[in-house]
Amino acid sequence: MYQSPFVSAHCLPALCACLMLCSALPALAGSLPREDGPVGFTPDNLPADQPWSELAGGLPAYPEQSRLLDLDIDTGANPFRYYLDPASLTAGDDRVVRFTSVIVSPSGVWNVTYEGLHCGDRSYRRIAYGSNGQWHALPETPWQRISGIGTQRYRKVLYEKYMCPPAEPYQDAARILRRLRSNRPLIGD
Repeated sequence: MYQSPFVSAHCLPALCACLMLCSALPALAGSLPREDGPVGFTPDNLPADQPWSELAGGLPAYPEQSRLLDLDIDTGANPFRYYLDPASLTAGDDRVVRFTSVIVSPSGVWNVTYEGLHCGDRSYRRIAYGSNGQWHALPETPWQRISGIGTQRYRKVLYEKYMCPPAEPYQDAARILRRLRSNRPLIGD
């Protein structure tokens, strides 16, 4: 029997298993959930010729630090701070709660999005992102499942504890804000 000078016979099964795993990785990567979809949105790469009904009512005012509501929610060990602009919060007849979230990194960088949580589908959609005090609409972003992993865990917490009570088919923005301001989850509301 031929012995390769590079691979001993006792390593051959492990090498075969490794090669099979490596060949399966591209297919596996395509099936993993992506929390926030593609990155690198700029106003230049958005289709301008399509009307978008989601924004028929317009975007809210850009958030100001002085009016942000600090979200005291358990997001695990990540070091980010989470805020919501109370003036932006709406609850529609379509079972979508829309709001502006501001996620602040430990170095002080703001990540601003206007998004919606669909209380019937347990999904979310980013409607617009903000930079330098300006909104940039995202008309083609798909609805995505709320997975609650990593820095995006806040959506799961907001959905389950504050915004989407299972017994109420339609949400009420004033009640949601009361829950958030008092840090009182849905149970007992």
